[in-house]
Amino acid sequence: MERLSVTNNLLLLTPGVVGKGDSDRISVMIYGTGGSLTGLVLYAMGPLGQLADITNYLSAVPTGLTFLTLFEATYTFGASGRFKFILHNTVSGDAIISATDVPEWTSNIDMPISDVAKQRVDIQRIFGKIKQGG
Repeated sequence: MERLSVTNNLLLLTPGVVGKGDSDRISVMIYGTGGSLTGLVLYAMGPLGQLADITNYLSAVPTGLTFLTLFEATYTFGASGRFKFILHNTVSGDAIISATDVPEWTSNIDMPISDVAKQRVDIQRIFGKIKQGG
């Protein structure tokens, strides 16, 4: 999350890394009582530069705090690359930009540590043979 203005009370939160095809939350926080999305536009920019206004997908989330208003939207990352989210305050002209990286492939590693250690030994043995020219 990069904050481009110190004069506003806005915060844009996006995940750092998401798996291709996965969904995650995009959050907009407004500090102060009675925060609203009036004058705010949230854009999503895909890896190829395609821009979409996703403001209408934001929904208020109760926080129980009087000094904070939270809005969230679920976003599906359908392609690999870097997604940028831009929160534009149309009244002040300020913008906050946050990025999410989506790797080409992800997988969960679900194996015992002993198997990981064995694979490391195998890789070292193979690398040693390659280094020796065999």
